[in-house]
Amino acid sequence: MRAVDLEQASAVCMASFMEAVAPSLGPEGIATFAGIVSVDGFAGRLSDEKTCSCTRPTARWSAWPS
Repeated sequence: MRAVDLEQASAVCMASFMEAVAPSLGPEGIATFAGIVSVDGFAGRLSDEKTCSCTRPTARWSAWPS
């Protein structure tokens, strides 16, 4: 992912999440995911590693309902 892709990537991720996963979560889970896929969230991970860290876990998934 490149810096110019961040806004669109964030929007796609959030829209998909809101339709498919968010209805089963509470506000805290939604807020956590929103922070992960925000433009700032993506940008921070890009600047940390200079590569996309999409394959590395960035949240405590076990805290979310299964």
